[in-house]
Amino acid sequence: MQKRALLAGGAVLVVLLGLAAPLLSLETGMPGISVLSEGRSAREGYEAIASAYGPGAPGPIQILVPPGVDAEAVEATISESPNIVAVYPAQPAPSGGGRSLITAISSIDPSRPEAGDVIADLRAELPTGVLVGGPVAENYDLDQTLRDRAPIVIGVVLVLGFLLLLLALQALFIAVIGVVLNLLSVGAAFGAGALLFQHGIGANLLGFEEQ
Repeated sequence: MQKRALLAGGAVLVVLLGLAAPLLSLETGMPGISVLSEGRSAREGYEAIASAYGPGAPGPIQILVPPGVDAEAVEATISESPNIVAVYPAQPAPSGGGRSLITAISSIDPSRPEAGDVIADLRAELPTGVLVGGPVAENYDLDQTLRDRAPIVIGVVLVLGFLLLLLALQALFIAVIGVVLNLLSVGAAFGAGALLFQHGIGANLLGFEEQ
């Protein structure tokens, strides 16, 4: 390798860039029910509910209406929202306090990216103070938080890695190369994960379905 350093380094660089390329089409989100193999009781129950009551039934949307807001008007707004197929009447809190809970069912499977759009639309349409929650909203909020914070986390790790290498090696060029190679190797690892878990290349060998 020392005799052919440029050739070896170039070949490794091409492999790393090739593996990292799937990151350009990376889609983030929470795992769906297909992470469980067929025959598991949880998956069978999920599919039975979806088959009987619609794709969105396994992930009901829960809307909390505060005191002072007309719950019937909120129900009407939810009913008129696209992709909402069922709205259950507002239920007052057993402990009092004036809050009411409305349950809505979407026509979209909770594990699909479009389910998050339903949450965003409801929050934009409903009056101030009305809270939209439930498992679909939880997944949507977590995914949005990860998207927003990921660049900050990556930037902090790269800067700290650079400073540590610079302090330890006292060589600017080597520190820069070390950070770049670290970024490439991590990118290649995530790219390989995207090929496997998102695009399904090799998924059959491991016995699971791509998301």
